[in-house]
Amino acid sequence: MKKLTKTTTKRKTAPKAGQSWIKRYAERHHLIIEESTRPLILHVDKSDVKSGNKKEAQSCAFAVCAKREIPGVKKSFFFRSVAYLQFKDKIVRYTLPVSVMKEIVSFDRSGKIEPGTYQLSPPSPRSTRMAAQARSRKRTGRHQPRGGEIKRKLVHSTTDVRSFSDTASM
Repeated sequence: MKKLTKTTTKRKTAPKAGQSWIKRYAERHHLIIEESTRPLILHVDKSDVKSGNKKEAQSCAFAVCAKREIPGVKKSFFFRSVAYLQFKDKIVRYTLPVSVMKEIVSFDRSGKIEPGTYQLSPPSPRSTRMAAQARSRKRTGRHQPRGGEIKRKLVHSTTDVRSFSDTASM
């Protein structure tokens, strides 16, 4: 007779539907996420560019600069359109202007960025996380044209830059 044995494999748990990477990170570390209320000025210098790593949200030139310049910042995450600064008991969210977004793409591709002064902005009332949640609750379903065919827009995706999957191991 064969002896039956149980085999167990560890599976990565799938993220909860609708949860962002930063929200899961905040839950794991018992932090709250807040929207910033004031703009923030960063002075990126050559040493930040040299010590920054390409395609890494936590250690790019902007993240290095934020940790160096802002007292109390433990970690900083700079994604393509938003930045999160982690303090002792909270994470503060900033939106990035187009100039910073372009510099991030440039840095991820070539490792070069122009040292200078950059401003991070507080999210507009329409782009806060709470406003986005309220908008998604209003959507009741998908409206299709009479023929049943959904018209899709042509969307360009910027490649060869950082993504959330790069930070999944943090």
